Amino acid sequence: SSKSRLKVGSAMASSMAVALQAGGAQPQADAQQGGPYAGEQQVMRTPRSRSRKVAAAGSQSKEVKDIVAPMVSNLMDNMRNLEKTHQEVVKMLVTSVDERAALEQEIVGVRSECERRIQEERVSEERLAQERAAASKQVAEFRAECEKRITKEQTELQGKMAAFRAECELKVAEETAAMERKLEEARRQTDAQLQAERRSTDQVRHVLSELPPLQAAMELGDVGLLENELRKWKGDVLPERFGECKGVVEAVVKLARERLISWRGVEHVLKDVLKQVERLPGTTAALLEHCHRLFRALKEAQLTKMDLRRSHPQATDRICEVLLAWQERAMSHSNRVQKLIVRKVVNWPQLGQFDFADLDICLRLVDRQEQGNEVFLTRARAIVEDETTAPKDLRSLLSHVETMLFFLKYTKAEDLRLTHAEFRKQSSKLDSTVAGYLSQAERDYPPGAELVRLTEKRGNLMDGKEVAAVLEEIRRAPSGKDNLGIFRDIFYQWAVVMKSKFDLLVLPHHTQVVCLLAFRAFLEAGRAGAEPHALIAQVGTGEGKSMIIAALALYVVVALRKKAHIVVDDETLLERDFWTFKPLFDAFQVPTTARNGERRGISSILCVSEERVTAAGRGPHQSSMAARVDPDADICYCEAKHVQSFYASIARGEKRDFDGYEGRVLILDEVDALIIDEEPNEAFVYPNPDLSDMA
Repeated sequence: SSKSRLKVGSAMASSMAVALQAGGAQPQADAQQGGPYAGEQQVMRTPRSRSRKVAAAGSQSKEVKDIVAPMVSNLMDNMRNLEKTHQEVVKMLVTSVDERAALEQEIVGVRSECERRIQEERVSEERLAQERAAASKQVAEFRAECEKRITKEQTELQGKMAAFRAECELKVAEETAAMERKLEEARRQTDAQLQAERRSTDQVRHVLSELPPLQAAMELGDVGLLENELRKWKGDVLPERFGECKGVVEAVVKLARERLISWRGVEHVLKDVLKQVERLPGTTAALLEHCHRLFRALKEAQLTKMDLRRSHPQATDRICEVLLAWQERAMSHSNRVQKLIVRKVVNWPQLGQFDFADLDICLRLVDRQEQGNEVFLTRARAIVEDETTAPKDLRSLLSHVETMLFFLKYTKAEDLRLTHAEFRKQSSKLDSTVAGYLSQAERDYPPGAELVRLTEKRGNLMDGKEVAAVLEEIRRAPSGKDNLGIFRDIFYQWAVVMKSKFDLLVLPHHTQVVCLLAFRAFLEAGRAGAEPHALIAQVGTGEGKSMIIAALALYVVVALRKKAHIVVDDETLLERDFWTFKPLFDAFQVPTTARNGERRGISSILCVSEERVTAAGRGPHQSSMAARVDPDADICYCEAKHVQSFYASIARGEKRDFDGYEGRVLILDEVDALIIDEEPNEAFVYPNPDLSDMA
């Protein structure tokens, strides 16, 4: 900028002045001090003095010349430098003057611009003042106009409010009158409704006071009491006091009359048959025919809920006498157990599907002389005298006792060596992998390693001490490796359960042990390549297939930590097997999911219909029954429809946890009935080639 240049020029001038001052300072100082420049300065100042002294200084001229020559040279250099500096200073001063002129001109322009703007601002302020005055005037005029308008509108609004108030008061008066009329009408309707409800309550009270005795007579099954109660309900038209409940009362009275007719029919049959057998027929066939009619009448009485004990106490005793008379004639060896069976059947409240043919079979199962058959008859008597044993269970239990005694009789004759020889005979017809399973079973259970060493020298297996010794031998594992593993504990617990229930020693056959060990080899083998994914065992009648299935299920749960689904295609056999082996399942425990060493009991479930679950109510078996497969149950006895529904729900579900299949083992009882007799190619859920390949 021009100001900066001026400052620089001033500084240079100052430095030049200092330099000039410094250039003349030395001679002056020499003159004052009498230095080498003093004579020259005096000569320059006074020429006349210098000329007078030339001669005197002639002798010194050479020395002076040597001294002055450098000084003159320096002085000339200084003069040239000074001249050069002077020119630069003059140049700088000229430049500074130009810049100063330009700056002053710029300042003049800025000053004129500021004055122009100030003038414009003044004009603008004057204009704003004028506009402000005009706006104030307009506001004052608008305020006056608004006040005038507000005053006018207030006057009009007050008139309208007065008119509206009068109109509202009129409407309120009209609505009040209307509400009072409605309230009066509602009060009349409420009174009418209360009267109607009071009449309904009276009708219900009449029903509750007069109908229960009739219902109680039907529930008690007393013919005489029901007939006395129906006398109170003569005529087809019911009294008006029942009102709207007349339909319910008519239905109950109609049911009571129909039930009385049925009971009278049963009563007529009983009286007719009992009259005919006042003197027992001479032939067994005639007596059998009368027994059939009596048993049908007995079943009919139970189906219609007729209580013979209440209605005809003597008739029940007479029926029992007739059946006992037939039992003595028809059976080859009449005994006390047969008489107990007859009395149990006659006095049982609900026989269900138990018919006269079942009674005949049960009697013939125990048709033995008491002498020589004390063991069987004693066990049979204990079963019959058990109050929890229903007649429908007698046949299977008595057959089971008979089978156990038969095998116990020939237990000592079983030969493990011959058992393996019989299995080896089938090897040529079997798949090589299955034959390998049997070979592995023979290595794990060779001759000489029997579960119990039974020889002819061993004592009576019916003796309590001998049975205790056998049980201890089963439980005690041999020294070293026990090839039976968990199966030893299963056989022991099963023997204990059977001992407590039938007071008999039950031992697994060698064929059962070999079969279970073959299944173990199959389950523990891998499933890669061409190895089978399913294994079928053909078990002969009486060889203990149900026990094999139960033991295999326990092995799956306890040893493999998987869940077992047991499918039995017969509802009766399904329930029989489950309740037979339920005590065995309850004797085992498995570790919990928590890693703290805790254990829990095995959970076993029986799948039945919804009606059966409801009928079980809160009974002792309710917790072990379910209408569908429980995914959390360790062992589940079910029918094919239950398994199909369970796996179909997995396939159709959102998660489709097919990996869960690895944690379950399916055991089929009567596999020929389920696979061959049914449609093996029926679509399970829907056709899916990928899933079929995976399966």
